[in-house]
Amino acid sequence: MKLPSPAAQAQLPVTERWADVSKTFGHSNPQRAKEVAAKLIGFGIRSVLDIGCGNMKLKEYLAPKQIAYIPADVVQRSPECLVVDLNTAPVPRCDAECVVMVGVLEFLTDVERVLAEIADHYERVFLTVSPLQTIYEQVWQGKPHTITSSHQSAYSLSNFKRLFSRHFVIEDVDVIPTGQYVLLGRARRTLNRAPAAAETELDGSAGPGIADNVIDFDQLAGSFETHIFQSVPFHSMFQRTAAMVAASVVSPGTMCVDLGCSTGRFARLLRRQFREVVPVEILGIDRSPEMIDEARRKSDHPLTRFVCADILNCDLPPSAAFISSLFTLQFMEVGDRLRTLMRIHEALDWRGAAVVAEKVLDEDGRAQMDNHYLLNSYKRAMGLSDGAVLAKERAVRSALQPQTARENKALFTEAGFTRVQTLISAFGWELYLIKKT
Repeated sequence: MKLPSPAAQAQLPVTERWADVSKTFGHSNPQRAKEVAAKLIGFGIRSVLDIGCGNMKLKEYLAPKQIAYIPADVVQRSPECLVVDLNTAPVPRCDAECVVMVGVLEFLTDVERVLAEIADHYERVFLTVSPLQTIYEQVWQGKPHTITSSHQSAYSLSNFKRLFSRHFVIEDVDVIPTGQYVLLGRARRTLNRAPAAAETELDGSAGPGIADNVIDFDQLAGSFETHIFQSVPFHSMFQRTAAMVAASVVSPGTMCVDLGCSTGRFARLLRRQFREVVPVEILGIDRSPEMIDEARRKSDHPLTRFVCADILNCDLPPSAAFISSLFTLQFMEVGDRLRTLMRIHEALDWRGAAVVAEKVLDEDGRAQMDNHYLLNSYKRAMGLSDGAVLAKERAVRSALQPQTARENKALFTEAGFTRVQTLISAFGWELYLIKKT
């Protein structure tokens, strides 16, 4: 797509153009750095090279978690800042786990070369991208971005993901409030050379926590967030939709409960969603001690608590405004699901809402086969070997007891819910909104 002619500012030398940090997009939008930091912390990244660091706001949010930070920019932002222009020089090398490029990609003339160099020398990359359609809307629909006209490159999201996937296995895709997509990837080089990856290909294992037809959630805790992204299509969309439901019913002083919270990713998303509504309490419950330890490590908000308990018999706070159970009930016996749903109904405020995400069987055999094929294709696209896909499938078949959508809705009704709505249905996974009235 042809963009408008570059502005006069785009003709300035890069050092002069970006010299005044107060005129950068990141300086005027500090919330973006906070969102990025939350994701880096959530995925357990321990050190970053921040290319295009600007005012180094990201460092401020990473420091409390003791994440090592190395800044880099076209302008010397601090004594320790590496000076580099990626359009004329190679990617700098340092001892960092992850390269971060926030608001940088669009100003590169040779994106693939930069991605290839990062993949050759670093384990992971985290970047933002403004897809072509977003740019089109900003420029031609009357909402121009202040720097869009000086962009050097533009991709549709699908085309960029194809380019990105040549060098990285995608670990996460999400959208932040600025409208930009964020992608986290692990270099294919590291996967191909790692002994564990080779063993996975040969012995059919799917990594820690999934072996011998069993899912061990304690062992899976350290890699759970990558595992769930690789296993459940549109997982981020399920969580974001559930968070929007929560935002529609909470008010200052209300309580949210996440049953089967695992490593607390959804609780962290809720906390970001509620930043304009304070204070809201969030309680995460999971029976895996390792999952709860991970959740506590990744979140230190004073109004977010994580409790290690079995959701079948733990105490639920009364009059909760919002209760979630995302991909949890499917691991329980049907009778236990009903008892859990009845307890959710009892604990939920009459004005509140609950969401449940589940694996679903299709009553039509051909549709079920289509879902099965699409799900396995998705897992392969996420970088899993055929052996790993098979190992995950064997473990899931042993652990999960999915029902049809009709059977799930009958359970919700039997538990006392009068309003049941399917919000998302994709590849055999569904998200339900359930209410008392």
